[in-house]
Amino acid sequence: MTSTFPNSAVELYELQRVQQAKDRGFALFPVAAGDNQPAFVYSIGMAQHEFPELLCFCAPGMESATVGLLTNLCETLIESVSRFGRTDTLRAFCTRTITAKDPEVTYTPQLLQGDTYWYCLNNYLTRAVRYRKQLGLPQVIELRHADVPSIDAVRAQIMLAAS
Repeated sequence: MTSTFPNSAVELYELQRVQQAKDRGFALFPVAAGDNQPAFVYSIGMAQHEFPELLCFCAPGMESATVGLLTNLCETLIESVSRFGRTDTLRAFCTRTITAKDPEVTYTPQLLQGDTYWYCLNNYLTRAVRYRKQLGLPQVIELRHADVPSIDAVRAQIMLAAS
């Protein structure tokens, strides 16, 4: 019997998240803030349920609350897809706002398309793409809110800083 070991702690963490996505239906990747970009959290594994992955940028200090929000949303969406089907669930989700409390934040789901979608996959959901053979190639819904810029605004800031 041959065993393979991860080459790094990061790879081990990624493999654990993929296994969690297979076992639980999804997993989350929180990413710390960097130069010219806020922290963000994204899901992997939602494609297994024929639902887009979720991406949400975080205001400073809101990383833990954002993980909690996305955990609740992923669980609810998986249950809704199995009960009501992908089309009805996706339509209902994308046409409503979501309000979280304490602090109160209103999120607007936005299905990413075109160049913004590809930019997101290549620059933010890298692990979701890396494991697409195991978990499905994702569509992506960004949860936008007033406390942080959207992916398009973050992209513009990075492009301006580079010039």
